[in-house]
Amino acid sequence: MVTVLLLLGILIGLLLGLTGAGGSILTVPVLVYIAGLETSVATAYSLFIVGVTALYGAAGPVMQGKVDFRTALLLAIPSFIAVFFTRHLLLPVIPEHWVHTGRLTIDKSGGLMLLFALVMLWAGRAMVTQPVRVTGTVSYPAVLIAGVLTGVVAGLVGAGGGFLIIPALILFAGMDMKTAVSTSLAIIAVNSLLGFSGDLLNGLHPDWRFLGWFSLLTVAGMMGGRLLERKVRSHQLKTLFGWLVMVLGVIIIIKELLCT
Repeated sequence: MVTVLLLLGILIGLLLGLTGAGGSILTVPVLVYIAGLETSVATAYSLFIVGVTALYGAAGPVMQGKVDFRTALLLAIPSFIAVFFTRHLLLPVIPEHWVHTGRLTIDKSGGLMLLFALVMLWAGRAMVTQPVRVTGTVSYPAVLIAGVLTGVVAGLVGAGGGFLIIPALILFAGMDMKTAVSTSLAIIAVNSLLGFSGDLLNGLHPDWRFLGWFSLLTVAGMMGGRLLERKVRSHQLKTLFGWLVMVLGVIIIIKELLCT
């Protein structure tokens, strides 16, 4: 089990470095299904792990001027606010029991995972089916709304939000995939760590040793992902990202509905 966690930690960082997203898409299921953590704890730990890894990955692009700060702030500010209040105020009041009919039982943990999966399917489909239009034209209302939605979903499921940020930057801000990746990492870093601070305010007492070594693994994967990203074309990254997100979404739905 430890070996599996080691390999998956590196894979999470690799995916995040390569696509600018998807760290939490793997991290939350890994922490829930492999490490055996409760979903509420796993989502909090995911915010820290993904945040630290994205912060490392964003440092280089920021120094090289590859981050579109204007669009990033337009998306990030409403997202930051939404993720903080979602973690600090909304998440604690969500009912523990959602559905209980016959053989189907969905509790808070399972319900949030299903929500996570449905959003993943939508985002993945958009990335695969929407053509690339590198226009540089920003739809400000759409980006603001996407920022709020990203923050709410990120707060509920412990995601850094990259799987929503990337489509928003490409579809509503006209970015190419590689610029979107760098910009996404910067947003994810702040978004995730801000969300984690909300958990600390709610009384979370994390296992810092576990978070430390797991984060080191994901940072190592991030280094490899950023190297690979330079050798892959933007449209290939976009398609790869979309299909990966949809496949993982389907796996989560099957796990929650058929394997409980």
